Amino acid sequence: MRGLDFAGPYALIGLSQIRQSNVFGGLAVKERFPRLLCGVAVVDTRTGRPVGMFEFSSGLHELFEVQFLPGIRRPMILPPGSDEAERAVTSRAIAYWLGAAAGA
Repeated sequence: MRGLDFAGPYALIGLSQIRQSNVFGGLAVKERFPRLLCGVAVVDTRTGRPVGMFEFSSGLHELFEVQFLPGIRRPMILPPGSDEAERAVTSRAIAYWLGAAAGA
């Protein structure tokens, strides 16, 4: 588990694969679960049962934090209000960052 946040009665649990190193290699969880996932599990805290899962199937192996962002439809890895975020153009089909203004 890497990261935990709550959205109403739901727990959002970040899951990471194990980085094979002298610190994380050989952990017992690897023996109990031969296939570890990288993603976010959604658990109903009232019942303790999983109700959803978002898995990164390629390109990403570790998460470091999970945070619920109410009202945000297309989050990005930019601070809200930053110059970069202000130049972002997104729709349901595309996402672009505009270049710097001429003469800037």
